[in-house]
Amino acid sequence: MQHAYNLSAMNIKNYTSILLAILLISCGSSQSQSPEKAPDKNSQDISLNSGWFIKRASEVNKNGKELSSKQHAQTGWLKSELPSTIMAALVHNGLYQDPYLLQNMEHIPMDSILKPWWLTSTFALGALKNHTATLNFDGINYKAQVYLNGTLVADSNQIKGAFNTFKLPVTKLLREGENHLAILLLPPGTGAYSIGFVDWAPTPPDKNMGIWRGVNLKISKEVAMTSTFIQTDLNVQNFSSADLTISTELVNNTNLAQKVMLKGSFDEVVFTHELTLDAHQSKTVTLTPKEVPSLKVSDPKIWWPIGYGEPNLHQLTLSAVVNQSTSSRETVQFGIRKITDYKNKNGHRGYIVNGKKILIKGAGWLDKLFLENDSLYDEQQMQYVVDMNMNCVRFEGFWGKDQHIYDLCDQYGLLAMVGFSCHWEWHDYIGTPCNEDKFGCADEEDEIALIADYWKSQVKYLRNHPSIFSWVGGSDFLPHPELEKKMMSILEKENPSAPYLGAAKWHDSEVSGPTGVKMAGPYDYVTPNYWYKDTLRGGAFGFNTETGPGPQPPVYSSLVKMYGQNLHYPIDSTWNFHHGRFAFGTMDKYLKAFNNRYGPSPTLEDFALVSQIASYEAIRPMFEAFRVNQPNTTGVVQWMLNSAWPETFWQLYDFYLQPTGAYFGTKKANEQIQGIYHYGKHQVYLVNDQPTSLASAKITIEVYGVDSKLLYKMDSNLVNVNPGSHLLFNLKPTKDATEFVFITVTENEGQVHKNNYWLSSKADLIDPNPQNSSWIYTPNISFCDHTALRKMKKIQINQESSNTDEGMTLTLLNDNNEIAFGIQASVFDLTSKKEVAPVIWSDNYLLLRPYESQKLTVNFKKKPGSNYAITIKGMNIK
Repeated sequence: MQHAYNLSAMNIKNYTSILLAILLISCGSSQSQSPEKAPDKNSQDISLNSGWFIKRASEVNKNGKELSSKQHAQTGWLKSELPSTIMAALVHNGLYQDPYLLQNMEHIPMDSILKPWWLTSTFALGALKNHTATLNFDGINYKAQVYLNGTLVADSNQIKGAFNTFKLPVTKLLREGENHLAILLLPPGTGAYSIGFVDWAPTPPDKNMGIWRGVNLKISKEVAMTSTFIQTDLNVQNFSSADLTISTELVNNTNLAQKVMLKGSFDEVVFTHELTLDAHQSKTVTLTPKEVPSLKVSDPKIWWPIGYGEPNLHQLTLSAVVNQSTSSRETVQFGIRKITDYKNKNGHRGYIVNGKKILIKGAGWLDKLFLENDSLYDEQQMQYVVDMNMNCVRFEGFWGKDQHIYDLCDQYGLLAMVGFSCHWEWHDYIGTPCNEDKFGCADEEDEIALIADYWKSQVKYLRNHPSIFSWVGGSDFLPHPELEKKMMSILEKENPSAPYLGAAKWHDSEVSGPTGVKMAGPYDYVTPNYWYKDTLRGGAFGFNTETGPGPQPPVYSSLVKMYGQNLHYPIDSTWNFHHGRFAFGTMDKYLKAFNNRYGPSPTLEDFALVSQIASYEAIRPMFEAFRVNQPNTTGVVQWMLNSAWPETFWQLYDFYLQPTGAYFGTKKANEQIQGIYHYGKHQVYLVNDQPTSLASAKITIEVYGVDSKLLYKMDSNLVNVNPGSHLLFNLKPTKDATEFVFITVTENEGQVHKNNYWLSSKADLIDPNPQNSSWIYTPNISFCDHTALRKMKKIQINQESSNTDEGMTLTLLNDNNEIAFGIQASVFDLTSKKEVAPVIWSDNYLLLRPYESQKLTVNFKKKPGSNYAITIKGMNIK
């Protein structure tokens, strides 16, 4: 399903309402239905994703030829849809209940699952006279034998590698009527270059073995067409024109030379091009404006990242016509844009989209642990990314069981950073010796060849997505020089319009030069001033490709879902299974800071609330510091966006799609126009990340003491505020145990931006000795003191809610002479008595000044017959 929305700079402020409309759309499953009749002349691709059965090979007494000769008895076989891993199929069939609850995963027997499995399917075809066909697999983990109608099509020497794609010629094997497929799936072993979740989640019992991307049959006549690609070269001086280059691979499947007419169309452009293919000739045909003048497009509709314009998309239909009949056809979606990279004066790499330098503000994506995402779950998450005002998603590992997640990035204007995982770069994960000082694990000739094939497969699979702005060869390490040469050569040939990056960490490559990006941590908790104070590791300079303040515990309702009703508190070792792995197996560093800064929580409910406030406070300055320190900063990627399973670490919303405090801290930090407090210098900046100047605005600073009395106020009227970061105020020294800073920016048309802080007269003191810091985190000598927040007078907040078609509204009134601190609003379904998710809140985790009111909106998909209510909590709310 595609959605076209205007997200230009003129109306970006209204994109939340767009998201709300999207949220109400009911999306179906991403899996296609198996065909039941012959394809017509316009249907060239037949999905074979439905109607599969699986069974452990040791329980099957037939071989592949027998299983694929006729439809067999299905007693004891489990039904499955593709794409699917073995674990996803077993859970779907009810063999393992609640694998994500408590420590249930530990009790699933890997030894009995990580074995060969048979998969079988039957599909029907009509007459295929004078047609040719290929059987296509987009992803198999890890090896397979493929049988069709009693014949071995390919063995496990040919079908090998999680990230390879396969096109198998099967013309002579297909039958009119029933056809039978049998696939013997073989698991990844030690040393396999497979899918891996590193220290982000437990290892799935099946190690994600399965046909994890789709299967289809491509039917053609005399001439087959595949791998159509549209490369765009935009005139970024005035955007008056764009040159398009279209390439496609043609194969003449006959014994005769064939005259081919290529017919193409997109938007208002229609073109043809004639050529001749010799008998059985394969040829890549490339069309440029030289051969086809109409491929020079005037006044093109450009693909822009969110916040800079509309993410315009176009659809090319290209047909190979032979003897006045369509022989093969492909339809490809693309965007017109130009992406380049650059180095700033300090050697940090940045990215330019359509001639404009873009500060990357993103987070790292994960599929569910068994790769069982459906299209709606993915779409809801991309809506969250947009709502948090980010512009980028990083895919470390080519995730997504189909191209839908990348389609969503295209449609929403989200930049996508893609590359291989560090799973292959460390002995602890891959299990075989690795060169962990230089190039990770792949340094043998056969390994280099395999990963080069992976690279080519994935580049060709994803290259038409305009959202992809960077192809990353390695993660923690550079690829081996011979591998890097192959990668760069492949990218130059197959997708020269997207920049190559050697690794996500700072390295000097003998092949590609300095990477110009860093990956120096932190990954565990650091205090808010770290991002401004640190100048050696993860602080706000350069492009930090993965970083963050560590644990982000979920809200109370989610904690109960993942741990059960009998969750231990205070936190003990029973929590550990749902933390990270290895160095991140406990929350000790986080809890030390939390207990010192906020004071120990007396109850689980209190911890669930105050930890959200702490997460808000921790994540917000990371994004804000990278915005304030422009142009020395070029990008930051929060590690991570989401979690592969219910977890306490590295997430802006949890596995159940419930936003955390970190979600709203990120959303606040990344508003295009925002007043920002500088934790390093006790100053206030105005940051304008719009592509154009801010015509006029008024910024007001109000500072209150712990007794809720106004200490002082400052304001300034501004005109023609250029894009970038602007210092406006120096604040007076903080003297109270706690002071509250309220920053309000009001644009001339009335748009209001609020940003509120709580500060302590006792500063967080970071350990100045760099030897005590590591890639994990930088410790503190001492912490600030926010315990006064627990001693604030308890007050009642007046609230009034009402229903809307999209959700509800909530009006809060602090009818007291006290500040209301940390107001958390939640929506509950009164029928199921469960907290609602996903939800799009206009704001949350609020501070209200004495006698201040604020109206919120919350949007969600309502269930017929259900009623809803909003509850609020807060640190000093009765």
